[in-house]
Amino acid sequence: MIFAGASALVGLLAVHPPRFMRKRGQPESLLYKKKIESFSSPAEYEKAVLLAMKTPAKTREQYAIEIYNLCKYYYSPKRKLFHVSRKLLFVGIALSLVTFLIGV
Repeated sequence: MIFAGASALVGLLAVHPPRFMRKRGQPESLLYKKKIESFSSPAEYEKAVLLAMKTPAKTREQYAIEIYNLCKYYYSPKRKLFHVSRKLLFVGIALSLVTFLIGV
């Protein structure tokens, strides 16, 4: 039961990983939600997007930053926590099975 509870807790953390696992001072692209919210108006955001899209190199740079940040700082912590949750659940099931078989 302890392992099932721990597995559920870690699984819930995987839905929204703690800040220390997902935020490390990385540069943010213009596609990032909080970066978009930092602009005071849609017109100001549009100017920044047009500036970033002046050349294909700048467009690729913004896209690469966003994809890298998603993989490294968003999906990776989630995957790690889901793996821990799954392992805890399997260990709990195995221990329960062993104690059940020993008790019989």
